[in-house]
Amino acid sequence: MVYPHDREVQIEVTSRHQHVSDKTRAFAFERADRLTRFNHWISRIQIILDEEHDEFVAEILVYVDSREPIFVKETSAGYRSALDALLVKTERQLKKDKERRRNHRHQTGVGMASPSRISKEEPTYEDIVRQQLTS
Repeated sequence: MVYPHDREVQIEVTSRHQHVSDKTRAFAFERADRLTRFNHWISRIQIILDEEHDEFVAEILVYVDSREPIFVKETSAGYRSALDALLVKTERQLKKDKERRRNHRHQTGVGMASPSRISKEEPTYEDIVRQQLTS
């Protein structure tokens, strides 16, 4: 069995319309690798860097197993500041997604009795056992 934290995450850093330096590419790769801390089911991360109208644009697609990919886009005056803002937003979305999954998994079902639905008049298991022992 392969546990999620043992898997390799494929990270791609690409650019449109121009060349991105190796230093910027390494920075993006290093920061994207940290995203795996927030969700262990990430299978692939794709970062696209671009320059539009004297602004730098960074986009990210995070592919989480059996889910729609998470897409975030950020523009800024430089690649590093765009990447920093982009990854902060992505971390926030991954945390929200993980919290949504956790809350969904632990909701009580329609037929299940939650502690708020159990009335105080119903005897507990201990009460029933105590009654049987004393009679």
